[in-house]
Amino acid sequence: MKHRFLIHTFLPLFFTYPLLLSAQVDSSILAMADWVKAYNRFGKYNPQEKVYLHFDNTGYYLGETMWFAAYVVTAPQLRPTEMSKVLYVELLTPEGRIVETKKLKIEEGRCHNGFELSPAQLSPGFYEVRAYTRVMLNWEETYFSRVFPIFNKPENEGDYQMRMTRIPKSRRYPEYRKPSEKRNDVNLSFYPEGGEMVEGLPGRVAFKAVDDEGRSVAVSGTVYDSDERPVATLETLHCGMGSFTLTPGDKPCRAEISYNGKTYRYTLPEAKAAGYTLGVDNSDRDSLHIKIRRSRDIEGGWVGLTVSCRGIAHAFEVADLRGQEEAELHLSKADFPAGVQQITLFTPEGEGLGERLAFHQRDDHQLLITVGGRKNSYRPYEKITLPLHVTDAEGSPVSTTLSVSVRDAVTEIPTHYAGTLSANLLLESDVKGYIEDIGYYFEADDAEHRAALDLLLLVQGWRRYEWRQQAGVEPFEPAHRVEEGIMVQGQVLDYKITGSEPIPNSEVSVWIYSEYGTSHNTMLTDSAGRFAFLCKDDMTGWVDLVLRTRSADSKGRMKNRSYLVELDRTFSPQGRTYYHEEITLAPSQTGIIYEEIIDADTDIDTSDEHFDEQLSDSIKVHQLSEVVVKAKREYYGFPQIVYDVSRENDKLIDCGEYRDMPDDIQEFLVRVNPLFRFSSNGTLWYKGKAVSFMPRPMGRPYSSINDIDSMEILENYIPIEALKYWEGEMLDFSRFVYVVLHIKSPTEQQREKKGYRRTSLQGYSVARQFFEVDYGKGHLPDEADYRRTLYWNPAVATDSLGRAYVDFYNNSNTTHPRIEAETLTPDGLPGGFEAGGVVRQGVE
Repeated sequence: MKHRFLIHTFLPLFFTYPLLLSAQVDSSILAMADWVKAYNRFGKYNPQEKVYLHFDNTGYYLGETMWFAAYVVTAPQLRPTEMSKVLYVELLTPEGRIVETKKLKIEEGRCHNGFELSPAQLSPGFYEVRAYTRVMLNWEETYFSRVFPIFNKPENEGDYQMRMTRIPKSRRYPEYRKPSEKRNDVNLSFYPEGGEMVEGLPGRVAFKAVDDEGRSVAVSGTVYDSDERPVATLETLHCGMGSFTLTPGDKPCRAEISYNGKTYRYTLPEAKAAGYTLGVDNSDRDSLHIKIRRSRDIEGGWVGLTVSCRGIAHAFEVADLRGQEEAELHLSKADFPAGVQQITLFTPEGEGLGERLAFHQRDDHQLLITVGGRKNSYRPYEKITLPLHVTDAEGSPVSTTLSVSVRDAVTEIPTHYAGTLSANLLLESDVKGYIEDIGYYFEADDAEHRAALDLLLLVQGWRRYEWRQQAGVEPFEPAHRVEEGIMVQGQVLDYKITGSEPIPNSEVSVWIYSEYGTSHNTMLTDSAGRFAFLCKDDMTGWVDLVLRTRSADSKGRMKNRSYLVELDRTFSPQGRTYYHEEITLAPSQTGIIYEEIIDADTDIDTSDEHFDEQLSDSIKVHQLSEVVVKAKREYYGFPQIVYDVSRENDKLIDCGEYRDMPDDIQEFLVRVNPLFRFSSNGTLWYKGKAVSFMPRPMGRPYSSINDIDSMEILENYIPIEALKYWEGEMLDFSRFVYVVLHIKSPTEQQREKKGYRRTSLQGYSVARQFFEVDYGKGHLPDEADYRRTLYWNPAVATDSLGRAYVDFYNNSNTTHPRIEAETLTPDGLPGGFEAGGVVRQGVE
């Protein structure tokens, strides 16, 4: 027996009971209804946010600019966020080090900017771009992330060969990314539907097969019970994924597969002795069919089931298992929003019994973007005009704002990434890990594609929205609050021998100095010693920040106190592990040309075994069918390890490491870079080589051993406050590593006054503008035009008829354009367009 209830989202919940007109409502049902009410209250007052970045290109060369447009939405209805006003966009090196952070002002859910890929600051490699708001960090791995190949700056302008010079470890930062897991030749993972298998109850088990690098592989085999009897067959359906039905016993089953002429055996997860199973059939386009089973020796009762999407429950039903061991539920999808549905089975006490994800596609949830006037190719310097038209599912015009990119497909870098705004908001952001071939799932809404998408959610299903926390079963204490602007917030502490203590009711004064003036405010700390100051005016760039702490003495007079002020600004997540598809190119006739830097007086073995050791621990690039190693050469054009001492010291303070703050440059290096170590006699070493310090010569960097020999080595004690920053040229001359120091002027070396902390504050990053050439004045340039991105505009507005026009000029080659457009309306309707171009055949 089942009972259905209607849930009205974003309003006070009320329920109708069409099947209980002549029966008393069981108290268990009311208890479960209360859990669902709490769940939706949580989703209403604590909506999560999502971020998607649209880029102008698929990969880059040093010297170019990486342009992006950001879409920030609240998750329930995918509407432009009205919560957060600050977006963080970070560029991370292959080792996971943040090289630049853009702090952007979110207006109507949008913002845009770009990273300048300077050859003086970056070296080639696979770089990660990630974006998040502070409140997103309350949930693990909810930020946007995408990996880009960045190649050497062309030796000759327009020579877009995909060269990627690899830097030896002696000239790289330490590894900050999470280490990649070690895998066997073939790896099989099992995912019971609903979360667990139960003895004696039939259930579906999904699986995923990958090789030693995490690439999906096709396998087939047999499942055997503990008595070696075959009980199921397994075969991959799509991207290494498949499923089978199994009724487990009291001992684990095993799977046996054959791959490349070898036999592999795996043990399945152990089944629970008793419990519930949740089976979902999502093959029907219009209905969701659910089967609930319980073990015979479990006392039956009422169970509840919710279907929620992006943190809001849209359906609630109960099933009576008091006198039966299974029940079926059939739910219409008519009122389900588009996207990932979270199906949760729970008890009247709020305990989860099973959970899985399913996807619902809605044709009326997409906009149609058309681009007219397109040609297969354009002449050099030709003026290009593209009319754009946006309509809804019924063909009505839509006024919206688009981000538009037009690039030369001949020089486009072929990557595996195929995500779009729609695919990200509806699927990718609610699934754990990298989605291989994501475009496949949106090619068609037929049985084959729905089955593959269902497998994806069984295998990579991830509970972004935690039932127990949202329903109030477990407390939820957010570590991060919504940022409504540029904030100065932190905690005042008194450090003692026995530890630190928060200082309540301490007076904190804040001064912010910028080119536009000074902002000042004074406040008292709360019972936990915390304070927060919201800047009334927008700040741009890095500005000076001064904080003063005071409290009353025994006579009530306010005096400066040497309290420590820890600021809340060290919240960036650790760099994640790369997936294989992210650090390899898509199939093409042109592969990466790898070149090795050979340090002077050092012979580097470039055999495969040794070369792997030079790569980041989380990155093992193997593209043997594409790699061409053309040469080994000495080259000092790429940057060395550089640290800003003041900024790094601020990080140590704000991370709570004040007690062990380094006093001199040697201790500082050991703290921030584990490759620096002291020997037993106190000598500083870097990877087994002695370290020497010297001032940087004016004019140019060191480039030869003669420059080093001509400089005076610094042997005196070097206090941290004397350093503006230090720069490690890291020239590896057999036995020595040289660290170059920039010394502050005497006036800059003044110590802080009692009660003061001087630091800096990052304001909003100034939006950079894409440079548009104009060849309409009747004359052509003297030099050739090799732009790969021909047009980029993060804010193209359509009129009341849904139309817009973009005009730009071609480069100096015959170009095959690739056109991309993305948009999201204020009502949360996404739309996208991608067409044109040719497959890259190589670069002449």
